[in-house]
Amino acid sequence: MRLLLVSEKKIGAVGNIQMNPGNGLVDHAGVFFDLEGMPTHAHKNRKRPPMGAFRERNAITAACLLMHKAVFEKMGGFCEDYRNGMEDIDLCVRLRIAGYTLVVSHESIILHHVSQSPGRHENNDANSAVFKKRWAVTTAVWGENEWAIEYLRRYARFWWKFDPGLMVKAVIIVVTRSLTGVRKGDGFNDS
Repeated sequence: MRLLLVSEKKIGAVGNIQMNPGNGLVDHAGVFFDLEGMPTHAHKNRKRPPMGAFRERNAITAACLLMHKAVFEKMGGFCEDYRNGMEDIDLCVRLRIAGYTLVVSHESIILHHVSQSPGRHENNDANSAVFKKRWAVTTAVWGENEWAIEYLRRYARFWWKFDPGLMVKAVIIVVTRSLTGVRKGDGFNDS
């Protein structure tokens, strides 16, 4: 992780792969946004981490995050409007807007006891409301680029869990984008 952070001047933070020890599956390999601009863990519930050494993402969880102290301070740290959730995603959005790249190292893998902090989910609705009000316009554009392929990847192994309407929507988006080459937002590739 450290090598990635020092290799590029504009890398704002590096995250890692987090495995759930309760089920042995991937819990986190970065964060993508849905069509409403809300965050979702990428590669969740897969047996193995993604291939390749690393991948750029629009957000990463701070459950295990590496960044320079000076960058953290420059960005104002974690926003205190959130309580035990979403403050890390808020920081990532600010980093991306400021021009920093966020990277998930696929070679750094930890066990993460998911949501074990006392009261971890007590403020989810309030945190989501703050995030939506502050960032949904921006992150929904990112979601237009990310959501379809991530949705299809997430449920490909569990096809019976697909929502038929969302599946059709995702397929239409992916096919349309591949035929036209049209993408919105910051131009991240789908690799």
